[in-house]
Amino acid sequence: MMKLGKWKISLYEPFPKNIAKNYKDKGYQPYQPTYYWIFYKAIKDLKLLKCNPYTSSILDIGAGKGKVMRLAAQSGFKKVIGIEIEKKFYNEAVRCVNLLRNEYPDKEFLLLNSNAIDYFPIEKIDVVYLFNPFAKTALDQILRNFAFVNLKPRFLVYLNPVAGDVVESLGYYPKITHKTKLYIEYTIFENCD
Repeated sequence: MMKLGKWKISLYEPFPKNIAKNYKDKGYQPYQPTYYWIFYKAIKDLKLLKCNPYTSSILDIGAGKGKVMRLAAQSGFKKVIGIEIEKKFYNEAVRCVNLLRNEYPDKEFLLLNSNAIDYFPIEKIDVVYLFNPFAKTALDQILRNFAFVNLKPRFLVYLNPVAGDVVESLGYYPKITHKTKLYIEYTIFENCD
């Protein structure tokens, strides 16, 4: 466990055993929290790409317990949206978002307890943030939903981008990639349409 502000978070927590097979069969990955320093590094890169958090919205797909929503609010995003399918994590995120609403009354927060595959945005989202939460087919469907309603986000911040080829095939170009000796930390893709 580590402490993030007022919250304690685990560094890795799998799906609860009674539902793990159901999610795995649908192509979802276990809960993996974002490290704060990676998030802040990605925000610096977004600013280099002329994304201003103070005038932008961000969607965290696989919001978990709400950590990225908190980091996004701290980074100045005017609208912060999260989607989390697992009820256990969603309930934790609700508590987090309630604290955030008190702490940042000038910002707008929306948290959905639903399957990201069923999500169709109703307004433009500037940044989509995800930490490899899906298999390729699920990610493909989610991004096609954005295209279907003609509201493709400008940027995707994709941690551990194992399905980067899917993102590129849908009209996104990799702009900034950070690698370690062992793996790609993240890639920021920009909508080329």
